[in-house]
Amino acid sequence: MLRNAQCCAYYLRSKIAGKLIWRSLQTKVESAVALRLAYHLRELRETADLKNQATDGKMTSVVAKAGDLSFKYMREGKGATVTVHFGKDGITICDPNRGSEDLDKVFQRIYERAI
Repeated sequence: MLRNAQCCAYYLRSKIAGKLIWRSLQTKVESAVALRLAYHLRELRETADLKNQATDGKMTSVVAKAGDLSFKYMREGKGATVTVHFGKDGITICDPNRGSEDLDKVFQRIYERAI
C-alpha cells in the first residue's frame, strides 16, 4: 500500500503472477484502506487464477469436447445441439441428445469452481 502525499489518495502495489500491479484504492480515508486493500487483492488473485486456468487448457479442452460431440451428432443427422455453460457453479456441458438417459448424462459437470 502506498499513499500519494500530494492528493492523500491510497494505492495498492502488489506483484501477482509475476506482474507488478498498481491500483487506486479510491479513498482518502485511512480507516477504509484496510478493507479496500483486502478486497482488491482478493479480486486480483482470483482474476490471475482464472487466467492461469485458461492457459492450462481446461476451458479450451471443454469447448473442443463440445465441438466434437456436436460434429458427431451432425454426421448422424441430429443437429449440433451441444452447448457449454461457464458460470458460478463451474463448467457444464449440456447434451440434449442424451435426454433418454439419466439427467446427469444430459448435464455433465466438468469443473466445479466458478468461472
